[in-house]
Amino acid sequence: MGLPRDYNKALHRHANFHATWFPITVPHRIGDYGLIQNGVFQKIGHLDQLKDDGFDVPIETREGNPTTLDFLSEGAKMVRVVSGVEVPELPVANVNASVKFKFEKENSFVLKAAEIKVEQMENIDQVARKLAILRREKKWSHRNKVVSATYTGQQCLVLLSSERGTEVGFEGEASALKQLEMGKITLKPQVTFSSDTILRSIGDTGVIGIGLFKLRMLNSAVNILNNGELTEEELAIDDSLGEEIQDDI
Repeated sequence: MGLPRDYNKALHRHANFHATWFPITVPHRIGDYGLIQNGVFQKIGHLDQLKDDGFDVPIETREGNPTTLDFLSEGAKMVRVVSGVEVPELPVANVNASVKFKFEKENSFVLKAAEIKVEQMENIDQVARKLAILRREKKWSHRNKVVSATYTGQQCLVLLSSERGTEVGFEGEASALKQLEMGKITLKPQVTFSSDTILRSIGDTGVIGIGLFKLRMLNSAVNILNNGELTEEELAIDDSLGEEIQDDI
């Protein structure tokens, strides 16, 4: 199983949203739609681009409750060192210190975000109803997943390692490294990497996760006409896709 799929699976299990891929500064917004490749969402476009096809529903959004994330996967270990001695936690005093993340298993990762801003689609049912009409007209596929929520990490730390035995080290004043530990990197410390295969986002702000929904596939022999009321089956949606999403590509 590849790093992107493992990362998405673990993040969904731990935080109940789907992972975005690197770099996190690539914009994602409510109303984006796309397909799943290697367990990760790949954007195709935005619903606003479907206006010529008849999509005329204004997307309504609201702010959700902010959250935090402090996650080291199995195989990821954090070591703190002051004056050459490993310590259980960093001191408050402004002394030189280091924090090292060791990845003892392949496909291991660290994600720390002291502040995650949440934005959610308010009118999913209304949007889904319009998409069901477009599906009748062969202008929409039930395979498409729509972004219904975004989780934006503020100045967060994300480290992903595909190789076993890799390390990432941070050096600086203990006060700055304590901020790093909490997932709020205001001052970027000196960083060393044991391998150039490590994917990282250090102190960046961007969308680290998304919520998704899709129209359910029509399992029975539904008589889809270009007029008449939509059936309950046509309107049914999946908004909890689980940690294992089947690839579309």
